Amino acid sequence: MKRLKIMSLVIVSSFLISPAFAAEKKTLKPVPVKTTPAAGPVATDVIPTDPRTLTFAELNENDQEILRNGKMSSGTYIAGGVVGTLVGFGIGHAVQSRYNKGWIFTVGEVGSIALIFAGLSCTTATSTVLSTCTVNGLSYAGIIGALGFRIWELVDLWATPASNNDRYDHLKEKVRDADKYGFKLRPILAPLDQGFYAGVGVKF
Repeated sequence: MKRLKIMSLVIVSSFLISPAFAAEKKTLKPVPVKTTPAAGPVATDVIPTDPRTLTFAELNENDQEILRNGKMSSGTYIAGGVVGTLVGFGIGHAVQSRYNKGWIFTVGEVGSIALIFAGLSCTTATSTVLSTCTVNGLSYAGIIGALGFRIWELVDLWATPASNNDRYDHLKEKVRDADKYGFKLRPILAPLDQGFYAGVGVKF
């Protein structure tokens, strides 16, 4: 009988303890864990760097000249092309503010014409016989030279400015001190009361 009483007390106590344990288990809450930041420099605002990485001095001579001349306007481009096509002798390049290259066509075309005349051998005209001329090798060389310089001039007048403008835009994005350099000669034509005023201006 004593053994049965002890077993019954154990069973009853287990029933009484288990609900209390379950209630205590349900009321348990997670304990927040504090974390410490890793040691290191404190982040600050990032200062944007200049994406332009080149300097004017690092450019080649051709790129420096493009920056100095600046971007050519459509009016200057067309005016120079038309004048150069009709007249030649590098005058169109002067209108486009590119006589640093236009002088080549001035010298080349004048020299070619001089060769043409130097190679002519003409007889003196009389009252009965007209003057006749023969052409030798110098004249042929002058003709070939004049045609070559003329074709080169026309191509350079109409094709190079557009390429230079594209190159100028590219350089402006890459060169840090591009804005410090720039001057160009440009023709000035202004109407007056009687006629026109023509001159040359310098833009800095």
